[in-house]
This record gives sequence, C-alpha cells and structure tokens, in this order.
Amino acid sequence: MKTTNQIVKLPVKQRILMGILSGGIYAVFLFFFNFFFEEPLFKPSMLLLLGVGFGLFTSIGLPYVSQKFANKFTTWTSHSIQLPLSANEELLLEGPANLYRGIEPVGGKLFATNQQLVFISHKYNIQRGQTNIAYKDIASITPRKTAKIVDNGLRITTHKGKKYDLVLNERNKWQEVITPFLEA
Repeated sequence: MKTTNQIVKLPVKQRILMGILSGGIYAVFLFFFNFFFEEPLFKPSMLLLLGVGFGLFTSIGLPYVSQKFANKFTTWTSHSIQLPLSANEELLLEGPANLYRGIEPVGGKLFATNQQLVFISHKYNIQRGQTNIAYKDIASITPRKTAKIVDNGLRITTHKGKKYDLVLNERNKWQEVITPFLEA
C-alpha cells in the first residue's frame, strides 16, 4: 500500500499569475471600498502598495506556509479514517483528497483498492459520508485543473453519466493505479 501526500508545487509562471490576479482583485476591492466613505481611507499609492503586498503574500507566503504545515494538517484531520476491506480486497493506494459534492469540496481520504475507489470524508465537513465507485462503473478518468490553474484534479465519469470531481496530490500516480482496472 502506498500513501500519496506530496504537495503540488506551482510553477513560477502560475505563482506570478496568482499573485497578479489576487493582488489586483484586492486593490480593486479596496478602491471601491473607498467610495463608501466621505473621505477616502487609502491614497492611490497606498492601494498599489497594498495590492502588491497582498499579491506577494498569496504567491510566495501562502504556498510556503501550505507546504510547511500541509502534512501535519492532513495527518491530523484524516489519521482516524480507515477503510474496512472485504476478504478478497487489497488496498493499493491511499491519500488525502477532496470530492466535490455540489459546490462544496468535501475533504477526506481516497482509497484505491483492487475492486473500487472509496472516498471517506473526515468529520470537519458539512456533507459527510462515504462514496464508493466500482471500477466496472467507470467510463473515463480525465485530468483537470482546479480553478483552471492548478494541475491536481481528476474527473471520473461513470457509464451512467455521473461525474465525480476530485482534488488530490500526485494525480498521475492515482491515474496509473486506476487505469489498468478500467481496461480489464
């Protein structure tokens, strides 16, 4: 059994894009916030400085903090999640994941066995529970981007047309483990 817990590192180009977008949106938000007061709270030069600072924080500081504490957090939230296996079932891969249920990304743990994929949510979600997807029901597995930026998603489509969107670490490893069972 392998555990996937490698954090996806964003390329420099994506970090710069994230910094520019988040800093720009933050500066525009503060610019419009100034209109609610008779006397503006921020001068234009201060707005620019705050936007650049926020952009630097989201492109450098936030990824650093995420990489520093992500393993501790995922271990803390999902250490008690265990998958009971049937007699002829073998665990191949497990790791932290999010499964979108509607608009909520439900956090938990994903398990790949020799028979099925199983997602079990952790107790810190609004929507809790277990989702089982048998390999015989899967029509396709497609890589996808989270927020159209980060390459860490998989979309599983069943033969009945139901779609499961997952966010996980090391998606290529997950795809390598799952794909042979679909071709069988």
